[in-house]
Amino acid sequence: MCIRDRNSGGRVVVRSDDKIVFVAPLDTDQQVELEGPLGITVLQIENGAARIVSSPCTNKVCIRMGEARHAGDLLACVPNKLVVTIEGDSTEGDAEYDFIRR
Repeated sequence: MCIRDRNSGGRVVVRSDDKIVFVAPLDTDQQVELEGPLGITVLQIENGAARIVSSPCTNKVCIRMGEARHAGDLLACVPNKLVVTIEGDSTEGDAEYDFIRR
Protein backbone atom coordinates (compact mmCIF):
# COMPACT_ATOMS: atom_id res chain seq x y z
CA MET A 1 0.00 0.00 0.00
CA CYS A 2 1.28 3.49 -0.85
CA ILE A 3 -0.23 6.82 0.10
CA ARG A 4 1.12 9.77 -1.88
CA ASP A 5 1.45 13.33 -0.64
CA ARG A 6 -1.40 15.58 -1.67
CA ASN A 7 -0.49 17.71 -4.64
CA SER A 8 -0.37 21.46 -4.36
CA GLY A 9 -3.11 23.19 -6.23
CA GLY A 10 -2.48 25.30 -9.28
CA ARG A 11 -5.62 27.42 -9.46
CA VAL A 12 -8.79 28.47 -7.70
CA VAL A 13 -12.12 27.87 -9.45
CA VAL A 14 -15.31 29.43 -8.10
CA ARG A 15 -18.72 28.20 -9.20
CA SER A 16 -22.17 29.60 -8.58
CA ASP A 17 -25.18 27.56 -9.70
CA ASP A 18 -22.83 25.21 -11.62
CA LYS A 19 -21.38 28.12 -13.63
CA ILE A 20 -17.74 29.14 -13.35
CA VAL A 21 -17.67 32.75 -12.12
CA PHE A 22 -13.97 33.17 -11.26
CA VAL A 23 -10.64 31.44 -12.00
CA ALA A 24 -7.21 32.53 -10.76
CA PRO A 25 -3.77 31.03 -10.13
CA LEU A 26 -2.95 30.22 -6.51
CA ASP A 27 0.47 31.82 -6.79
CA THR A 28 -0.87 35.36 -7.32
CA ASP A 29 -1.96 37.11 -4.12
CA GLN A 30 -5.27 38.93 -4.49
CA GLN A 31 -8.64 39.53 -2.91
CA VAL A 32 -11.85 39.23 -4.91
CA GLU A 33 -15.49 40.02 -4.21
CA LEU A 34 -17.89 37.33 -5.38
CA GLU A 35 -21.59 38.09 -5.84
CA GLY A 36 -24.14 35.62 -4.54
CA PRO A 37 -27.88 35.82 -3.85
CA LEU A 38 -27.23 37.08 -0.29
CA GLY A 39 -24.58 39.61 -1.28
CA ILE A 40 -20.78 39.77 -1.46
CA THR A 41 -18.47 36.96 -0.30
CA VAL A 42 -14.80 37.96 -0.15
CA LEU A 43 -12.20 35.37 -1.21
CA GLN A 44 -8.55 35.96 -0.39
CA ILE A 45 -5.72 34.22 -2.24
CA GLU A 46 -2.43 34.53 -0.39
CA ASN A 47 0.76 32.47 0.02
CA GLY A 48 -0.54 29.70 -2.25
CA ALA A 49 -3.85 29.24 -0.42
CA ALA A 50 -7.43 30.47 -0.74
CA ARG A 51 -9.78 31.30 2.11
CA ILE A 52 -13.07 33.07 2.57
CA VAL A 53 -12.56 36.13 4.78
CA SER A 54 -16.04 37.67 4.69
CA SER A 55 -19.53 36.53 3.75
CA PRO A 56 -23.11 37.71 4.32
CA CYS A 57 -24.30 34.26 5.44
CA THR A 58 -25.56 33.79 9.00
CA ASN A 59 -23.40 31.00 10.44
CA LYS A 60 -20.05 31.85 8.75
CA VAL A 61 -19.17 28.15 8.31
CA CYS A 62 -17.37 29.06 5.08
CA ILE A 63 -15.01 31.38 6.96
CA ARG A 64 -14.30 28.76 9.65
CA MET A 65 -13.34 26.22 6.96
CA GLY A 66 -9.90 27.86 6.85
CA GLU A 67 -7.45 27.59 3.98
CA ALA A 68 -7.61 25.48 0.84
CA ARG A 69 -4.32 24.87 -0.95
CA HIS A 70 -4.23 21.30 -2.26
CA ALA A 71 -5.82 19.89 -5.40
CA GLY A 72 -9.27 18.66 -4.45
CA ASP A 73 -9.73 21.01 -1.47
CA LEU A 74 -13.11 22.71 -1.31
CA LEU A 75 -14.65 25.71 0.41
CA ALA A 76 -18.36 26.41 0.23
CA CYS A 77 -20.79 29.10 1.24
CA VAL A 78 -23.99 27.15 0.74
CA PRO A 79 -26.40 29.98 1.67
CA ASN A 80 -24.67 32.31 -0.82
CA LYS A 81 -24.46 29.52 -3.43
CA LEU A 82 -20.67 29.70 -3.94
CA VAL A 83 -18.31 26.72 -4.19
CA VAL A 84 -14.55 27.26 -4.28
CA THR A 85 -12.39 24.36 -5.46
CA ILE A 86 -8.66 24.00 -5.82
CA GLU A 87 -7.57 22.31 -9.01
CA GLY A 88 -4.17 20.83 -9.71
CA ASP A 89 -1.66 21.95 -12.26
CA SER A 90 -1.82 19.81 -15.41
CA THR A 91 1.98 19.41 -15.26
CA GLU A 92 1.74 17.28 -12.11
CA GLY A 93 1.27 14.02 -13.98
CA ASP A 94 -0.93 11.60 -12.04
CA ALA A 95 -2.37 14.30 -9.77
CA GLU A 96 -5.80 12.65 -9.73
CA TYR A 97 -4.51 9.75 -7.59
CA ASP A 98 -4.02 10.27 -3.87
CA PHE A 99 -4.16 6.60 -2.87
CA ILE A 100 -2.72 3.54 -4.60
CA ARG A 101 -3.22 0.00 -3.32
CA ARG A 102 -2.03 -3.34 -4.58
